[in-house]
Amino acid sequence: AASSSFGSAAGATKSVRELAAQGDCWSCKCSQTLSHLQATHRATLLHPDDMAVELQSKLFDTPSDLSVCVELYSMASKTILEEKQHLSVHEDQFSNTEWSRLVRTLPLCKKLSSMQFRRAGVCLDMACELFNSLGPNSLPKVTSLNFSHNAIGTGKEAAQNSECGIVALARALDRGSLPELKELILSDCNISGAAFSELMACFGRGKAAKLSSLDMSSNPLGNDAMGALLALPAGTLPELSRLLAFGCNVGDAGCVLLLEAFHKGVMPKITQMEERSEPGFLE
Repeated sequence: AASSSFGSAAGATKSVRELAAQGDCWSCKCSQTLSHLQATHRATLLHPDDMAVELQSKLFDTPSDLSVCVELYSMASKTILEEKQHLSVHEDQFSNTEWSRLVRTLPLCKKLSSMQFRRAGVCLDMACELFNSLGPNSLPKVTSLNFSHNAIGTGKEAAQNSECGIVALARALDRGSLPELKELILSDCNISGAAFSELMACFGRGKAAKLSSLDMSSNPLGNDAMGALLALPAGTLPELSRLLAFGCNVGDAGCVLLLEAFHKGVMPKITQMEERSEPGFLE
């Protein structure tokens, strides 16, 4: 057992480095385990406390070895989390436990700039768990947020649900949880017109001043949702240059409202605006 030479975390670090230089199997095993638990597998972006639990079950039977190892790798995991910049999950599924662990860990990722969850099996309750957990400035560097193809909205059948994931997102934006958000992708999320209106009301309170790209395509928004966009004051979305809203059950009346919002100056920098799946829209 290597722990006999370990008197402290600092001593442990030195000893592990010495063992690594000698090609020691124990050191290699620890490094591989850390890599597996924290850096390579998408669903195990672990909070240091959760990592300790994982280490207890995977590495050592000797308590003294275990104690030092947990302390050492807890410190290492904090360093990894602090440097994490991109989180991407495509075409995969989160379990409830994996998601709760991730939610607990994200506030430690102070350099995280991109969160991509495309077809990740994120449901309404999971989205609410995440957004409701965020406080002011929780994700200070995140500029891109993608929840496309996850049913985090309510859809028409539950439009009055106060726990709608999009309403929870709007509340998080109101709290200043994502102050640098520039790209928001919510395509095919089963978002109702009522939930979209809540998000627009949040934007109207100045909570999306840096947003440059918004993708709301393939959601059952309907014509009335475009009225919520038109209701915003001129200059509400000063940096928005790209708006995608095709496949949203928007007909001629809704398209007129959308164009009126453009001419009103709600989004003065818009250069790409698409609503192409319903008849009557002028691209």
